[in-house]
Amino acid sequence: MEGSSHREHAGRHYPALDGLRGLAALLIVWRHYLELAPKQGRILSTLSMITGFSWIGVDLFFVLSGFLITGILADAKNKKRFFQTFYGRRVLRIFPLYYAVLVVILLILPRLGVQTHIDPSSGIYYWSYITNFYFA
Repeated sequence: MEGSSHREHAGRHYPALDGLRGLAALLIVWRHYLELAPKQGRILSTLSMITGFSWIGVDLFFVLSGFLITGILADAKNKKRFFQTFYGRRVLRIFPLYYAVLVVILLILPRLGVQTHIDPSSGIYYWSYITNFYFA
């Protein structure tokens, strides 16, 4: 591949990084489980000690995502409307799942009598995607 142009590498895919990002996501879920689960029992306490490094999942996920997103932007920098395409894809990837979760947590679960620990008056912040202002 010596002498090949950068364009020939556009759209490259790193399957190993997908697996590593999946592992990072599992570490995040496991970490949250450990925070909620009772620390009783030999098996759970042993697993908790063994996987005490699960905090690294968030850091690893963000580093890998940043690397992959930067690669997407670098590969598309000379294309027309690359910012619109990039952000359009991000919106189509994130918002449907985000709003589906909101429907379940803010609309369906409360009607079923399930407590969600979300203040009903804060719903507008979630729907408008500005919860950082609410928490600040």
